[in-house]
Amino acid sequence: MFIRKYWLPISVFIMAIAGVGLYLLATQPPPEPVKIYKVVEPEKPTEQSKAQAPVGDTSQDGHVHADGTRHERSHTSDQSVTSTEVPFSNKNFPLTRTEFEALPPAEQEAYKKEALKAFWAERGLNPPPPGYTYKQNQDGYHLVKYGDPLFRVTWDNFSYDNNHQLSDTEWEEYKALNVIAMGLPGTRRAQATPEIVALAKEWHAALREKTWGPTPSLSMSTSWKGRATQEDFKRIDQMTLEKYHSLIPPSRAGTIDYTVVDRLLIELKAELERR
Repeated sequence: MFIRKYWLPISVFIMAIAGVGLYLLATQPPPEPVKIYKVVEPEKPTEQSKAQAPVGDTSQDGHVHADGTRHERSHTSDQSVTSTEVPFSNKNFPLTRTEFEALPPAEQEAYKKEALKAFWAERGLNPPPPGYTYKQNQDGYHLVKYGDPLFRVTWDNFSYDNNHQLSDTEWEEYKALNVIAMGLPGTRRAQATPEIVALAKEWHAALREKTWGPTPSLSMSTSWKGRATQEDFKRIDQMTLEKYHSLIPPSRAGTIDYTVVDRLLIELKAELERR
């Protein structure tokens, strides 16, 4: 009886409670996700490979080939002769390093001065003045200032790259004959018969033989007193390139003069008719 009499209010009350519960559930913020923290040890910084300048009486060597290729080391046996180290166990000054270091400072300086004087006298040289040293290569000893390059030029490489050995007229004909031999463009192609092309190759080969000759190879060696900087190395590289370019003639224009091509086509045809 009670349920029948009050079922409507009870139903409304239950629905109200359910609605409030659903509302509260919907407005509740989502649970914070579980975060896992992993302890990561910081990486140890790797040591960068830095270009370190030489310390003390050291040398920088390099060379440039005829094609302009630059290498850091010389193919020659250029070497630096240390002009400040005491020549121990020398026949004239037989002290060992230990014996030398045991001397009082004043006696060390006197010994060093006489030992170096005798060392260079045996080589027919005077001791180098302050700031200078001797460098030795196939040409003998050279007195050079610390930080200045010693250059050595050789001409023992030969190639066909010496276009400067051709006269201006030969150079224009050399280029024109190469075009005829390799294939003429446009309307001129029909004029180059197989016989003309073959003769053009002969004339071109004869001119090419005139370009055979020696090309320079430049060796460089530098001694440093103390630590050299990267700016020092850049300066030496620039001086080396300038020295090399001073040895080779300026490049010649590679453009084709087609008036020369037309003239040679006539001369080639005439030569074939005479044969």
